[in-house]
Order: sequence, then C-alpha cells, then structure tokens
Amino acid sequence: MMFIAVTLLGCGPAAPPEAAAVQPTLAATDPPPAPTATPEAPAPTATLTLTPAPPTATPTNSAPTPTPNPLAGWTIDDLAARTYGGTGIQLGEVVKSEGSFTQYVMRYDSDGLTITGLANIPTGDGPFPTVIVAHGYCNPDTYWSGCDSVAVADSLARYGYIALAPDYRGYGESDDGPNPFRIGYAIDVMNLAAQVSSLPQASGAVGIIGHSMGGGVAQWPMVLQPDVVSAVVLYAAMSGDVATNWRRIRMMWDTRSQDELAAIYGTPEENSEGYAAASPTSYLDRVAMPVMIHHGTADDQVPHQWSVELTTALREAGKDVTFYSYEGEPHTFLGPTFNLFMSRNIAFFDEHLRSTP
Repeated sequence: MMFIAVTLLGCGPAAPPEAAAVQPTLAATDPPPAPTATPEAPAPTATLTLTPAPPTATPTNSAPTPTPNPLAGWTIDDLAARTYGGTGIQLGEVVKSEGSFTQYVMRYDSDGLTITGLANIPTGDGPFPTVIVAHGYCNPDTYWSGCDSVAVADSLARYGYIALAPDYRGYGESDDGPNPFRIGYAIDVMNLAAQVSSLPQASGAVGIIGHSMGGGVAQWPMVLQPDVVSAVVLYAAMSGDVATNWRRIRMMWDTRSQDELAAIYGTPEENSEGYAAASPTSYLDRVAMPVMIHHGTADDQVPHQWSVELTTALREAGKDVTFYSYEGEPHTFLGPTFNLFMSRNIAFFDEHLRSTP
C-alpha cells in the first residue's frame, strides 16, 4: 500500500498606552463672599469619563508552517502503515507446458491496477512453496513477459516451486500507475506476495529473488513484509538507498527522468531526509528473514561494492545474510556460473521455504 522525509519567531505588541486621567483645572477667583441666610446651591460635581483602553492583542506564533515532505505516502513508515493484497491471482491461457510444470498468463490486482505476468505451476497437487521472480530493467517498449526472469523462473519450477514473474505496472499488458523511484514496482510485488495463498497449489511459504532493478525492488518487501516473505535473494541488485540509485541512473542511463523526479521531490541534497525515509537501507533493523546476495566482480552496470556494503550493513544489524562473490563475472550470469548460482538458490529456498508451513 514513484514508500514512497524536509525543511521544516514572534514578539508581542508593545503594551497599549493607558487612558489619560482627567485632571481638574483650577482657576483663580476673588475671595468667597460672606455667608448669608440663604444657603448656596451645592457646587456641581465634576464627572470623570474614562475611554476604555483598546484590547490587548494576543501574541501569535509567526513561525512558518513546515513544508510537507514531497515523498509523503511513499516513505517506509507510510508503506508499513498500509495493507497489501487484492482479489486473488487469476491464471489465464497456457503459454507452454513441460513435464515438470505448466506456464500460464497471470493477472492480479495491485492498488486497483491490473498487473500481468507469468506463473509457472509445478505438475502435481502440491502444496508447493512460491518464489516471486522480480525482473531487472527491460525497455518497456520492447519488453516481453519473462524478460530477465524466465530462466530463473523455469529453473525454480523444475525443482517444485511455484514461480511468479510479475511484469510490474507499465510493463507488458499491465495498467500504468504512479511509480516514483520504482516504489510502485515494489508495491506490485508486495501485493502479489500477499495474494499467493489464493493459488490452491500454494503452501503459503513465499520467497523473492530479484535481479538488478528487481533486486532493488525486492528490498522493500525485505523490510516491509517480514510476516509474509520468508527468504530473499538479491542478484547483482540495485541499491536499497533511493539517493544512490537516483545518482547512478542519472549518471549512467537517464538524466532526463531523474531530473523530472528531482523537480517534484527535490534532489538528494535538497530533500535528504525524504530520500532516507523512503529507502529500505535506512530500516535494515526490520529485516526478519534470511537474505542471500550474489554479485559478479566484473559487473559494469551495478557496482559489486554495493553488495559488499549491504552485506556488511546487514551483518552489523545482526541479520542472517550470506554473500557469494563471483570473480570476473558480469552483471548477468550464464552457463556454468548460472547453474552454480541456481544450485545455491535452490538449497537456500529448500532450507527456508520447504520447512515453512
């Protein structure tokens, strides 16, 4: 539920002048005449009329009203306060069928948007644990369902896992929707995770594996869904720090889109508190599940050092994290390296999902 913190004297008026008191004026007169038998009329008594003083002004607080955080609604605390789910996962037409699994078109609800994707369902009655496969960046204009996710999803299904590969909002046949700093993609993944139990073959145990952009996306449920997600794998993942990603994307790939974000939400320098409040890495204390991280040292897209730093931060926070560094390997693993990578993932998910009711 581009979640989703900012910049945030007065003296009272001088005391009003008091009303001037009326002072009687004394005029010089002749000596009074001698008393007579007729009594004098009593001298008139002077009447003093006071003009009421103006009311004293009540001092007011002249401090400026704090500027609302432009990322309000998208911060981690805001996202933690909402709920996730939908009407259930709907399986459509069959895309392909192997002996060990069948692949279907998938649709589900995410905050009122219809999100499409692929669902690999193992052969048999189950119940089977589920792994959500969060794909990395693909050009939306040339994207096809399964882009950057099909190899991982198919491998998982062959080993008896339901593998769900969402397209995300704005991809494939999905509806488009708000997505600052890719937080909308993370919401789509969290809504999907909350609906896994709608599949009759699902055991209820849920894991997530995310590559590149998808690895960054996976870090939102990593800190926000400890009661739903039981294991997370990050593969050459983008950062869980919104400001770090903004700078990297702006420098490497897309200056215009990042400047458009900055025009709305400020730059990391202008809105440092807001960026931090929207970043999963600011909330690693909330991680409750085991995490496995993979990264090649020759990655020219996402710095290997980012995974080193995240591993260190998780360990310092006392979390269960395993890190595999692949010497000389690029951003995407192929051949024997991919097979080694998947064998480690299968063992990790077997340990943490198959034992989960």
